[in-house]
Parts: sequence; C-alpha cells; structure tokens
Amino acid sequence: MVPLLNEENTIFSYVNNLINELNSVHSTIRPNIVLIDDASSDRTLENLHIIRDATMGIRTNVYVLERKFPNAQQGKGASLNYGLDFISSLEHQYDQQHTIIGIIDADGFMSSKDMTNIIGTFENNPVGMVQSAVAMNRREYNWLSRMQDTEFLGANSFMQESRNRLGQAIASGNGQFLTMEMALNVRWGNSLLEDFEFTVRGLFQNYRAIFLPSAIVCNPGCDNLTDFDDCCNLERFYHDWRPWIGDFFNDPS
Repeated sequence: MVPLLNEENTIFSYVNNLINELNSVHSTIRPNIVLIDDASSDRTLENLHIIRDATMGIRTNVYVLERKFPNAQQGKGASLNYGLDFISSLEHQYDQQHTIIGIIDADGFMSSKDMTNIIGTFENNPVGMVQSAVAMNRREYNWLSRMQDTEFLGANSFMQESRNRLGQAIASGNGQFLTMEMALNVRWGNSLLEDFEFTVRGLFQNYRAIFLPSAIVCNPGCDNLTDFDDCCNLERFYHDWRPWIGDFFNDPS
C-alpha cells in the first residue's frame, strides 16, 4: 500500500520505479500495489490513473483508490485501514497468513531483492511483521543527506537491533510489512505515531515483529539548509501534516 496526499511531483518517478521493482520480485510472489489518494488538492489522482492505464497488462496489478470528503484526510491510519478493507475484499490466491502487506511512502524506494528477502523472513520466522531499515537514497548528495543517513542506518538501526534481542522490533511506518491476518486483527489507529501504536496493539495480541537490517527502504534526504529548516518549522509541520494527523491536534481556530 502507498498512501498519497498531494504527491503529484513524486508519482512518475518514485511510484513508477516501485512498480518496476515489484515486477521483478521472485516468481513465487504475486505482486500487487494499492495506491490510495486521500483527497489530494493537486493532480495526484489524475497522475495515478495515468500510471495505472500505462501499466495495464504487466505482472503487477495496480489498483487506484480514491478517498472523498467527508471521510478523507482523517489521518494516515484511516487511509491505511481504507486500503486494507479493499485488499480484504479481493479474491486471494493465498490465506491471510501468507498474504503480506507492505507500506511504502510515496517518495520511498525498495529493491525487488529486498522485498523478496522480506517475504523469505516471514517464511523462516514466526512473526506477524517485518520492518526494514531506512536510509537516504542520495546519501552522497551533500552533508545533510549523509547526516540523515547516519541517523537512520546508525542510531535507529542500533535501537531496532537491540529490540530484536528483546524479541520485539517496532514499525517505522515506511518499509513496514505484515501479514494480512495481523493487519485485520490489529488495524491502525488515529494517533500521530500510528506505526508505533500499531506495534503496541499488535504486541498486546501476541504478534511478534522483527527488524531486518539487510533490507532497506530509501527516502529522499534534504537538498539544502532551506529544506532542513522547513522540516524543523513547527508551523509548516502543522500545515503539511494536519490532514494526515486527523484529530490528534485540536484546531487552534
């Protein structure tokens, strides 16, 4: 699943590349991709339909879902649950334990090799969820990207490896893979950290998660200090993320 909100500039690069990688996963895997537009105000939905029409007949089945007001923009968790309900309504070749749902950001990238290895991790471990490592896809671009890459592949991966030793990794949102059985039984909430909330709720239902450091999902890093300042600007954060956060913040007006 790929949730999208005003991502018209990423559609033809990142999403298209992700579809190409899905076409190359191991032959025993039946790939599908569900693209969920959460009532975008730009040309995201239009571009999604262009990609779907252009990829008809290829190995990966491409589904485009459109959320509409008043039900749209109620948080990322609500968008994921909407996609989950659609997936559960499809005719499945495999049972819920062998149907794996992955969550990738609209500007994320994962190779077919890493996705295949994640599926293998489910086969070899009694887990309901596998979380990949996170890195920057342009780590050599500048020092800001290298700093972000060090944080994600260094500190964050170290903490996840430590959690592996305790028997329970946590979801990081991007690069999160889980069985359909776990997704249907746990589902996502509307908290700001919906990925962490999902992990805790799954733990209470005895679902175990594992961190796979050899599989990496890549995000774009900051190009310059202006982008970095924007990331740290609380007013901009509130404006950009309020549609995803839903009711977590009260409207100050």
